Amino acid sequence: MQTDSIKTLTIGDTDYQIYPIPAVKQFQILRRLGPILARPLLQLLPTLLRMLSDESGHVDEKEKEEVLKTVFSALPDVATGLASLSDEDVEYVIYNCLDYCWKRQEKGWARLRQGGVMMFADLDMGTMIRLVIEAIKANMTEVFSTGQPKASTASPLA
Repeated sequence: MQTDSIKTLTIGDTDYQIYPIPAVKQFQILRRLGPILARPLLQLLPTLLRMLSDESGHVDEKEKEEVLKTVFSALPDVATGLASLSDEDVEYVIYNCLDYCWKRQEKGWARLRQGGVMMFADLDMGTMIRLVIEAIKANMTEVFSTGQPKASTASPLA
């Protein structure tokens, strides 16, 4: 596994690592979150595409304000969508994200979940939610990128 695909972050005084989630699990997670995220993403899409197409990387204050307004206006829909998810779907998303998160210990790194069991009883809800969001961002941002797929020169039959 490439270490450049591992995201490291600090929450409070603790370091965590987020490893790549397999593509099929990513798809299953997005399938469950899709109905919640579709409307806000569609509302943001024109502004985000304009921002991404600006090669200078410049984002003016009006565009930032537009994005923030759209995000805040979508929050009630996102909250309603999250509340309507079944417990099974919520647990699927949370557990499959946490399965790829590790916590720094004195003697190295340890998985947060192993064999379907949480390994740390001290993981609070705020940290758990932040790790889930970071795992989704780290693993699924490319789904929403505007870049073209990279062409391969290698033959698939080689």
